[in-house]
Amino acid sequence: MKTGFARAKVTPWNGISISGYYETRNVKGVLDDLYISAAAFDDGKNKAVIVTADVLMLSYKQCKVYKDAISCRLGIPPEAVFINCSHTHTGPFLNGERFGDEVVDEKYCAHFAKTLEDTAVLAFEDMKDSSLSVGEGEAKNISFVRRYKMKDGRTSTNPSVGNPNIDHVLGEVNEAVKFLRIDREGGDDMVIVSFGTHADTVGGELVSADWPGFVRSTLESALPGTKCLFLTASQGDV
Repeated sequence: MKTGFARAKVTPWNGISISGYYETRNVKGVLDDLYISAAAFDDGKNKAVIVTADVLMLSYKQCKVYKDAISCRLGIPPEAVFINCSHTHTGPFLNGERFGDEVVDEKYCAHFAKTLEDTAVLAFEDMKDSSLSVGEGEAKNISFVRRYKMKDGRTSTNPSVGNPNIDHVLGEVNEAVKFLRIDREGGDDMVIVSFGTHADTVGGELVSADWPGFVRSTLESALPGTKCLFLTASQGDV
């Protein structure tokens, strides 16, 4: 197996609409930078690439455009391109699903699309012989389910702590943290981390990759010569 890695900064400039709340927010500064990272794979028969982006979300239509562009440049099928969003609520507004009166910045959207495409391509230019291993742990007592069945039969999200009308919680928290470690000959190693809980802990008008970015930077600081990609697992109700 050969693997490759690439990363590029996509921190938006001041004034761009921030996505993720039902209120108007525009970028006023940077708490920490946003990135696109890519891990490429080639087993000699098939090629694939995982691309992660520090943004709230991307529409199906947007992802199809990005995947088709990457597919065309790399000569791989679109289904071999996987795009994952961190779901940070302190990143740029990129699609048409508005929560308030967000405005699309076409110049930034074009910059983001080109950077995402280029990062995937650059990952394939960094191919090194690799060995892969997997692991799993737990992150206890971090997450909670926010979806409840109420006593009147309604389903409610975030009905408030201690609400007397709550009947029972809907679902269980998955506390599993999954790891794919990639040891690479002659290049930085990689660790892909996957965990499912909402990235919505910062707020405000300063750009931030939120806790997925903190996981990434903390792991890279703890393991010199290692690059981390964070994949958000299912977390809509968590």
